[in-house]
Order: sequence, then structure tokens, then C-alpha cells
Amino acid sequence: MIYNLAKPLRQTLAVSLLALLVGVFVLFVVHPVIGKITELRDRIEQERSVVGRLLSASSDDGVASEALLRSSAGRVRSLFVQGESEAIRIAAYQARLIEVLGAHQVKPRSARNLPVQERNNLRLVGIQLQFAAPIEKFQAILLDIESHKPVFLIESLHVTAAPQSGGTSGDERGMLEARLDVYGIEAGVEAQKPQ
Repeated sequence: MIYNLAKPLRQTLAVSLLALLVGVFVLFVVHPVIGKITELRDRIEQERSVVGRLLSASSDDGVASEALLRSSAGRVRSLFVQGESEAIRIAAYQARLIEVLGAHQVKPRSARNLPVQERNNLRLVGIQLQFAAPIEKFQAILLDIESHKPVFLIESLHVTAAPQSGGTSGDERGMLEARLDVYGIEAGVEAQKPQ
């Protein structure tokens, strides 16, 4: 059927078909490849920009890294019991625990020092507290102790129902007697010194 057409018409049809095939090839193969190459070039330029900023930040003569080290040292130092001597550290530690109780209107029945413990190259100083409180305040006190800085570690907890006196007033019901052994981590000699 195509051979029945005149030669110039067949040539025009063949060139048109070839142009159509080239157009389809460019549209579906070359154009996506060029788009992907352009996208990759843009991404490379963005990453070069980031690397340049990082290199300039690292070459600031250590000012930023020194400030970062100082701030992280301050955060680490706040986790430990601080003070000039062991007696001062224990007294400050005991005062902070009593402040936590006082914030919940609870007075300690007794507070005594526990023997110093050594664990995993850490020196732990401890306080044993005894107090009575309603369960809601008791829970709040435990949360405050565990989220406090310097870090308080509850080593031992003994809770019993508080004995009730002859009357059954609403204040006495739900009271708990608690004995807590709480420890704090003493900073090493190098962490004690201000930098």
C-alpha cells in the first residue's frame, strides 16, 4: 500500500515518521535524563554549600567548640553534689532533700547520713529520710526527687500504712509512712574545680 504512493510522498512520510520517533525518544528518554542531571547538580551545590559552612565553622580557632565544651561541662557538673568538703556536700544534699519535702508541706521525721558507697568508680553519698504523707504527696515527692538536679538516686524505699490514732479523721486515712535511702553522686576532684 505504501508502495503505491509517489516517491516524494513516501520520503516525506518516512522523514515525518523518523522525526516523530526522534521526538518521542527525546520526550520520554532524553528529557527525564536531563532533568535528573539538573536535579543532581542542584543537590551537589547544596551539599557543597553545607560542607563549606561546616568547614568554616570548624576553622573558627576552636571558639565555638570551646564554648560547647564549657556548656556541656556545666551541665555535667550540675548532676553532681558540689561543695568544698564531704561534710559540706552532704549537708547541702540533705538540705535539698528537705526542701523537696517542704515544697509539698511534708516535714521529715528523721534524716540521717548513710555510709559513703563506691560503685563503678563513682562515690555515692546518701541520706535516709523518714516521713509520713498522703499517697498523692508521696507520689509527687518521689517524682521531684527523681527529676531533681543534682541527681538523686533512690536506693531503697520502704512504705507502710501509717498507724491511725483513736480517731478516724480524713487527714489520717491514706497516710503512708516512708523510709527512703537516697544517694547523690559526688563529683570527682577534677569535676569539682571550676573551669
